[in-house]
Amino acid sequence: MSIEHELVRFVCRTAYEDLKPEPLATIKNQLLTVLGTTIAGSTQAGCQTLIDFYLSQGGKQEATILIYGGRIPAQAAALVNGVMARALDFDDALTPGVHIGASTVPAALAAAELRGGLDGREFLTALVVGTEVGSASI
Repeated sequence: MSIEHELVRFVCRTAYEDLKPEPLATIKNQLLTVLGTTIAGSTQAGCQTLIDFYLSQGGKQEATILIYGGRIPAQAAALVNGVMARALDFDDALTPGVHIGASTVPAALAAAELRGGLDGREFLTALVVGTEVGSASI
């Protein structure tokens, strides 16, 4: 099987029951860390300006702007929430210099809203898979 097929199989077929305790614990910690850094970073310079810009653009109300509220297109919500998560440069680091959670968590939250919701197990599985795939490409 080619590496591409293995990757597609991993992304499409991984279930919560397939997850080992260590990656699952890491993802839970990462999720809490990113939510905390998003709260802390939300008042930093430029965040309100970015939020105001995207709110002024209109578009489909697909995903939530964390902390401030309001709904904007999912890709814009992922960006805005990711900026707030990284605003103080305090966030997860799975390995030195790799801060993937500030990207994967906001993207997963926006994607979950766009889909109409996920249960907790599905959401954690998506975060593990996204983090594994993103980290493997670094």
